[in-house]
Amino acid sequence: MPRPRLLRTSCARPCRRFDQIVTHIEPTGEHVAWRQATEADEAEVRRALATLLEETGIDCRPHAITIRRDGDELALTFHCIADPDASITDAHDLSVQVESFLRKEIPGLGRVIIHMEPDGA
Repeated sequence: MPRPRLLRTSCARPCRRFDQIVTHIEPTGEHVAWRQATEADEAEVRRALATLLEETGIDCRPHAITIRRDGDELALTFHCIADPDASITDAHDLSVQVESFLRKEIPGLGRVIIHMEPDGA
């Protein structure tokens, strides 16, 4: 069985109540097309994330931040804390607000992946 099908099958069995499961794979190591972000890139992203609460009122405590260069764009992946009682829709809406803020603050921001996780997880 091809590995993607095996992953989908093994995830689907315990999660039958979901209509769809979406996963993604992020390559790592020295042979990926992404380049390491420059210090200036990292400073710009970290400054924007540090002002998130003050500028938007969103307190999602960004962490596990990965910043890379993908051609002329920055690729950003990080985790955000959400209220454990929030619905998936509310958590998604929060991530959309965070991404919109970051796109206004960081010129050349390309791919953004925000992993929402419940507080206390």
